[in-house]
Amino acid sequence: FLVAFWFLEFCYAIVAHNRLIVASPCLVFLFTDVSSAIALPIFVQCALVVATLFVLDDSLTVLLLILVLLLLLLLLLLLLLLLLLLLLLLLLLLLLLLLLLLLLLLLLLRDYYYYYYYYYYYYYYYYYYYYYYYYYYYYYYYYYYYYFFFFLLFLMLFFLFLLIFILLLFLLLVLLFLFLFFLLLLLLLVFLLLFLFFL
Repeated sequence: FLVAFWFLEFCYAIVAHNRLIVASPCLVFLFTDVSSAIALPIFVQCALVVATLFVLDDSLTVLLLILVLLLLLLLLLLLLLLLLLLLLLLLLLLLLLLLLLLLLLLLLLRDYYYYYYYYYYYYYYYYYYYYYYYYYYYYYYYYYYYYFFFFLLFLMLFFLFLLIFILLLFLLLVLLFLFLFFLLLLLLLVFLLLFLFFL
């Protein structure tokens, strides 16, 4: 709302053709009289802006335009907040995806080296423990399906997170499009307001 008040001060300076009223920090470099800018508080200037708008010929239209302008500014702030929250959610989801891939990679590497080690171990004792080898073969065959189940589970979770990530990215693009659309509408309203002030 301070930004909106600064914009109203700028409009008042255009209407009144007076450089002594503008006290906005972002607009003070555009005008010459810095001492009067420091002397006048912001709420006094806002009162001057409202008083100036009431004495215009089409003050009701101007006030309605300013109300719409403030609502658009508030909507832009809300959209920007939603964009930031969605970006944070996308970052968290991306971190979860990376963590899931890392866990899956560690699981696969651990199983690979585990069976690789025991393969040579039981190959070495093959002639001495023939029956035990056959028993352990089925034992590890059972665990093969056990880890395969976890592999499928990790794979399903990965694709689920990937789908959620794509949907959130699509939602982010939609919100970004809405943000740009309302920003363009806000600029058009500002130009209309300035045109009305010049009239």
